[in-house]
Amino acid sequence: MRIKQGLLLGITTLTFGGLIAFSASSTVSASNYFPVHHYHTYTPRSWRGTYTNSYGSTMNVNTYSVALDGKTIYKNTWSGWHKLAFAKVDSSHYTFNALAKYGYQSSRRWRLKYKSGKKELINYQAMGYTTVWHKYSPAVKYKFRTADNTDFFYDT
Repeated sequence: MRIKQGLLLGITTLTFGGLIAFSASSTVSASNYFPVHHYHTYTPRSWRGTYTNSYGSTMNVNTYSVALDGKTIYKNTWSGWHKLAFAKVDSSHYTFNALAKYGYQSSRRWRLKYKSGKKELINYQAMGYTTVWHKYSPAVKYKFRTADNTDFFYDT
C-alpha cells in the first residue's frame, strides 16, 4: 500500500512540475518590459539598412547588430538586455531588445512604414514622443557643364 501511495505521489509531482515548466516556457519572461512569446537574434531583411533622423544621427541596422552613430548598441552574441532580440510586440509594432526588463533598457516600439516609396522606421518612445528615421540614400553627384562663351564647353 505504501509503495502505491509513493508511486502515485511521485507521478503527481512529476506531472505538476511538467505543467509548471510547460507554462513558464510559453513566454520569454514574465518580468520583461515587453513579454513576448518568441524572438529572433537577427533583423528581417526589410528592416536592414542605414537610417538618418532629423537630428543628424545615423542608425545602421545590420543582420546581427544595430549601431547608433557608429557605436554598436545591440548584437546577437551579447547577453542580457544588450542582446539583439527582435520580436513582435503587438499587431504592428516590434522591438530590438525583447530581453529588457525595465523601461530605461528598452528601445521601445518600432514600426516600418513606407512614405512616397521610401522606408521609414518610426520609434514610439515614452510619453508620446516619436522619432522618424528615414532610409539613407547617398547624394547623387551631378556632372555640370560650364560655358566660357557660346562656342566652348568644358566639364567641371
